[in-house]
Amino acid sequence: MLTQCGLHWSLYSAWYNHCGSTNVLVRVDKPGDDYIYCLPPGDTWLGAETEVENAYYIGGAGCSPVTKP
Repeated sequence: MLTQCGLHWSLYSAWYNHCGSTNVLVRVDKPGDDYIYCLPPGDTWLGAETEVENAYYIGGAGCSPVTKP
């Protein structure tokens, strides 16, 4: 099964799949606060599905260092 690019939910968890080839900045909206992470290519676990309201690309191609939830 192919995973879509961007935010998706699976197994009661929220994930962000970055389909590009460089690190990028992604904003993750959680109840009560928002976070910005530098994510690498591929699938990254963001948290339990009840903890993540939205996640989206905000630019920053090539950001460093990689930061993950």
